[in-house]
Amino acid sequence: MSLMITPRASWNALPPDHSVKDEHGLFDPRTNLGGWRVYTEPLDQVLRTIVIHHSALAPTFGAAEIQRLHIEKRGFADIAYHFVIAADGKIFEGRSINVRGAHAEGANTGSVGVVALGNFEEAAPPEIQLRATRELIDHLRSSYPHITHLAGHCDFNQDSVCPGKHLYPLLKILAREASLLYGTGGYVRPQY
Repeated sequence: MSLMITPRASWNALPPDHSVKDEHGLFDPRTNLGGWRVYTEPLDQVLRTIVIHHSALAPTFGAAEIQRLHIEKRGFADIAYHFVIAADGKIFEGRSINVRGAHAEGANTGSVGVVALGNFEEAAPPEIQLRATRELIDHLRSSYPHITHLAGHCDFNQDSVCPGKHLYPLLKILAREASLLYGTGGYVRPQY
């Protein structure tokens, strides 16, 4: 049985905006490291780590609202995450998996950003959302065999509490269940 992922068109995603301040223009390894980077290498060789986030917003804020916040307030060209998991377990396509995310400062190249909707500093994620997270992790691991690690946003950016005190302790369990290693050890910094 294949994983049901709601495509961008179904949540009325805006096209990427390359005029924004923080992810302006297209990537160039000499002149624009922060630009929009489409991977030219095969994804199964690029993607190494899954990074889990929480939206830190009410679970009613969906992919479209987060995309607008990311473009208008954060200066990203698109929603920062590759996948969005709603409180009811529905999984939404975010930024194209073929494009570098904007979800973990200093660790975006080669990582897959997954955000669970909700503020998990305040409440625990519902079981149906955790089940969908497990299914997505398994799907990514089988689709991209070089993914070896799973980590939380705060593992890469220590000034963050993301994915929240109620989700963060579950990440080691999610990694173990998916036969992944936990932590930042699998992240490979780009050579430019």
